[in-house]
Amino acid sequence: MGTKIPAVGKLAKVYWTDVVGYTNVAASTAKPAKAITIGYIHKDASDYIVIATSYFTDKVLTEDEREGDFTAMPKGLIDKIEVI
Repeated sequence: MGTKIPAVGKLAKVYWTDVVGYTNVAASTAKPAKAITIGYIHKDASDYIVIATSYFTDKVLTEDEREGDFTAMPKGLIDKIEVI
């Protein structure tokens, strides 16, 4: 993957291709969906990133125990990232 991942904590707009499942449709209609997710870079692992779209502020012990709304994306599905 050639896209540079911003530092953890940066607010970013992530352009990516989402996997989509189809049932009872013509095969010609099945295709991945382009998506945009906006949030904080929460984690940068070797093969995926985690974007936090919301953080809950109560009882934060460590970043791994932090609660909120997260999207995990394989790096191979990311098309582009813009820091906001």
